[in-house]
Amino acid sequence: MEMGPMGSQGRDIVVDPSRCDGCGDCIESCREAVSSQHKKTDALSRIWIHDINDKRYPMVCHNCEQAPCVSACMTGCRHRMGEFVTTDYERCVGCSMCIMCCPFGAIQLVQEERLAMKCDGCLSYETAPCVKACKTGALRHVGFVEASFENRKLRASSLALARLYKAGGDG
Repeated sequence: MEMGPMGSQGRDIVVDPSRCDGCGDCIESCREAVSSQHKKTDALSRIWIHDINDKRYPMVCHNCEQAPCVSACMTGCRHRMGEFVTTDYERCVGCSMCIMCCPFGAIQLVQEERLAMKCDGCLSYETAPCVKACKTGALRHVGFVEASFENRKLRASSLALARLYKAGGDG
């Protein structure tokens, strides 16, 4: 769990939905990483795959510059740590405010634990387990400067997905 050359704050995870085959390796690797680091969130994944119209969309947090989930959080558990939007799960009450305002549908409510879960980028890893597990290259690390440009391109398709997802599409 060493810091990579970009450090924990210098990289982001970008998603290319056109490369996802839905194998679920990212989900399983995330589940293992989360269960080893966070007792309260044992055996839960912070990445998931939405299946919509025979296409697969891996969902990770987009770390919005002006993150609506941070503004909407009533307990202050969601906050910025450098470029990442992180969560203090000890303070989360599962009120779902962040879920309702996330434009990407990247936050899920875990009913049995009353937690609003999202990807935290696995800052303690040189390479996030989901990225390492992805054999197709649908998930990859880029620096934040590149992420800004890359995410603008890739988020265009994610925005369409988010609108479909919020409108009640399959997922």
